[in-house]
Amino acid sequence: MNTRISLDDFEDIYNSTYNNVLKYVICNVSNIDDINEIVQDTYVELYMILKKKNTLQVENIVSYVVGIAKNKIYRHFGFLKRQKEDSLTKSINYDQVDTDIPDILDLEEEMVKKQSTKELLLYIKQKDLITAKVFYLYYTLDMKLSDIATELNITESNVKNRLYRTIKELRKKYESESD
Repeated sequence: MNTRISLDDFEDIYNSTYNNVLKYVICNVSNIDDINEIVQDTYVELYMILKKKNTLQVENIVSYVVGIAKNKIYRHFGFLKRQKEDSLTKSINYDQVDTDIPDILDLEEEMVKKQSTKELLLYIKQKDLITAKVFYLYYTLDMKLSDIATELNITESNVKNRLYRTIKELRKKYESESD
């Protein structure tokens, strides 16, 4: 059954497809830093398509948006491969983000939280790719361990071992630092 969608439906489409798209991107990228950019580019492209065509007739909206994400991943890594082959070196700093901090927040507390989060992310990124994906899927999408195992084509015990071993390492690291 075909569904007719328009630009007015964008927010509903975003809300109903976001978790599926994010899960697909997490499972199919080789660099955790690229996840947010690819997801954002996916929805920007969907928005531009809907804006250009006014209405669109699709059979399955989730499959359609995941297809856009698949193309974004292919283009992104194809571009990176070409860039590497051409020896173009560009320094991209993904840590620079413009944010407005409201006056009512305790700036010192926010900085401690932000620093702690940044340290955790750096630690997780230093782990192997599968472990980083397990953390991302578990803590960002609140997925069950069995679902993560299915998505990543590994055993559930492997998912548990990676998750719990890394949590144990983090506890040990931060307990020793606080002493």
